[in-house]
Amino acid sequence: MRSTGRCLLRSWMRALRQVTFAGIVGAALASGQASAAFSDENDIDVRASKEGDVIVVDVDLAVRASRDEVWNVLTDYDHMAEFVANLESSAVISRTDNALDVIQKGKARYGLLSFPFESVRHVVLTPSREIHSKIVSGDMAGSEITTRVASDGAMTQVSVRSQFVPTIWIPPIIGPQAIASETRKQWFTLREEVLRRRALVAEPIPAAR
Repeated sequence: MRSTGRCLLRSWMRALRQVTFAGIVGAALASGQASAAFSDENDIDVRASKEGDVIVVDVDLAVRASRDEVWNVLTDYDHMAEFVANLESSAVISRTDNALDVIQKGKARYGLLSFPFESVRHVVLTPSREIHSKIVSGDMAGSEITTRVASDGAMTQVSVRSQFVPTIWIPPIIGPQAIASETRKQWFTLREEVLRRRALVAEPIPAAR
């Protein structure tokens, strides 16, 4: 019984690592939270469910910034390791017009446990409106994520639809709840980076004395 329990726990942790990693930034826990936050993650709507062999994650959030400001962060793959805490490297390795391949490496952490990861994703951009990403190698190869960005007055609405097919078992109830929690942290991190950059631009430069 103990051996079976340990095997299930290891399988569950690998699955959580895979699905969290496969999200819009490859893997993202909260970064830069030692300083005061610009927003609160509780208004980020995340719904995760297991439908047969597929894990479906939907995200909706609002950002008090322009669509271009949001877009610039979501597509800043070459600098993503600078503001996503557990990314060691992120780089565009090929690009043709609005299609690009991105490689990311890092380490996902869950309490005392940590897991290295690496993936290559093919990304197709519809400028300032939609990002379609498919993982072509590494964890969760074949998974697809579509992110849509739309202006709404002074706000920008972001909607994300992710579909994953895990290669190992995920608990039907606890699994989606944990995935939703980690996904919310990912998007809180990205929104904080948008707002941080916006605040830097908005701050007036002191006059020389």
